[in-house]
Amino acid sequence: TRAEHLPLVLVSAPAGTGKTSLVAEWARGQDDIGWITFEAGDTAFWSLVFEALSRMGLEVPTPDRGVTGCLGRQRLASLAEAVARAPRRLTLVLDGLELASLELGREIDLLLRHALGRLRLVMVGRVDPVLPLYRYRLTDTLLEIRAADIAFTDEEASWLLRRSGAKLSTASVHDLNRRTRGWAAGLRFAALALASQTDPEQAAATVVAQANDINEYLIGEVLDAQ
Repeated sequence: TRAEHLPLVLVSAPAGTGKTSLVAEWARGQDDIGWITFEAGDTAFWSLVFEALSRMGLEVPTPDRGVTGCLGRQRLASLAEAVARAPRRLTLVLDGLELASLELGREIDLLLRHALGRLRLVMVGRVDPVLPLYRYRLTDTLLEIRAADIAFTDEEASWLLRRSGAKLSTASVHDLNRRTRGWAAGLRFAALALASQTDPEQAAATVVAQANDINEYLIGEVLDAQ
């Protein structure tokens, strides 16, 4: 609800915290929303934006599929004008965009500021984008959702464990959730491991350290990326 009239929403948290799941659940109840998923090595940012806006019914000025890097002042102004004339507010979810280019960040900022409130960006990623976030904080036009906001509470962790077939005492759930710090992927792997245990209470004390799935996940999703 806080994001209803804001131009920028930032969901920034480490791997496996449920960022995409959270935003996808929210997006199902929204109108006029486009979703762009970025993969490693994607460079045609503006081409993907043009395509997404076009699918949403916006007549974009130059839907050039070959645009890589920055858009340029003239085409950026034309795009901002087209968005500002849109009969309704549009929302774009940028999932997995690792925005590290200062020049591209400036163009995105210019588009948001010149779209006259007709565009909302929801940026989902593991690191903060290179945008002048301080400006949006200063004007209270930014909603930030971080790892602490989407970390599982003990109650949520208990619900997840029960659904996976692992029933633990309140104290064991608290201890497990404390050691995982509410990390969704870690809790899910722990739940799967505990479900097959004859004595999940006893196994709960060591399941995080001994879960190979957690180690493989961290290697594949975190260490390899470094």
